[in-house]
Amino acid sequence: ATASDAVDQHTYDGAAYNLPVATAQTTDGGSNSATVILSGAKKLKSLTITADNASKTYGDTETFAGTEFTSSAMGPYGTVTGVTLTSTGAPATADVGAYAINASNATGTYLYNYNISYVDGTLTVGKKALTVVVDAKTKTYGTNDPTLTATSTGLVNGDTFTLTRDQYGTLAGEQVGSYGITIGTFAKSGNYDITYTPKNLTITKANLKVTADNQSKTYGTNDPTLTYTQTGLVNVTLDNGVVINDTITGNLSRTAYGTLAGEQANTFLNPHYNINQGTLAVSAPSNYNTTFTKGKLVINRANLLLSTDDKTKVYGTNDPTLTYTANGLVTGVTLANGVVINDAVVGFMLRAGYG
Repeated sequence: ATASDAVDQHTYDGAAYNLPVATAQTTDGGSNSATVILSGAKKLKSLTITADNASKTYGDTETFAGTEFTSSAMGPYGTVTGVTLTSTGAPATADVGAYAINASNATGTYLYNYNISYVDGTLTVGKKALTVVVDAKTKTYGTNDPTLTATSTGLVNGDTFTLTRDQYGTLAGEQVGSYGITIGTFAKSGNYDITYTPKNLTITKANLKVTADNQSKTYGTNDPTLTYTQTGLVNVTLDNGVVINDTITGNLSRTAYGTLAGEQANTFLNPHYNINQGTLAVSAPSNYNTTFTKGKLVINRANLLLSTDDKTKVYGTNDPTLTYTANGLVTGVTLANGVVINDAVVGFMLRAGYG
């Protein structure tokens, strides 16, 4: 056999090689193989191995069989049966993006005859589909937010997210109304294609009950201070740090106040004067369902004591003028509301046996 018959364009370095013979024959007519001593430098043929591109979804693990490659033409002698393929994008935790697929350590036949170079492939990690359906929530004005919840499908790798809502942690966000619930902190959000179904947190009105206290006074005296009791007024520091300090301002009023008719003692037919809401108002009325219950002011009769003065006369003379002393008569009184009361005792007295 000749060297050119056995090895095509390769030249060898004077070592002994057992060469496959495809078409050349030995002098005795055989066609198996021959041991040929060749001289000269060993010249390697170039071989390029290129890793195939691949893609996967975030959360999946990419496993390489070692056969995902292509190689340049090798001629009739030598084959590549496998390569080692690695990529930092292969683990399930690899973020969305493009990663090199590195090829190395090719295996096969007669690869010692080749100068092997490797070309990276690209592993593309795509976004994972994530569906988030938020649960609607409600709370009463002046109370802490409920825990915000949602149903999600598609989270992987132990990823988590939090929920928040519009204007959380502000006084404006604690007023009666509806506030959108959104995804808050989500460190791995860039790895997901999110389908989001939003819902709201609805803040409903608080119930405020104001009841005027019943009062009484004696005829001819000033009205007592009109007072009330309340339940439901919000004065609180919420767990988000918002401070709510609502107040009730204004004054109660009562029927016929400031008139002489409104200063008369009550009777069976007019048993009391109503104590009304007047100018009483809460500082944030739109946040309350306010119920007001009237009170009653009763004006009791004053005690009037008339005492006749003792008199004497001489027999046969005219009676002296009969006089009296009045204790408790309301007269010359100007009340705080400007009403003037000038009651008087009228008529005359008679004595027994007179005339």
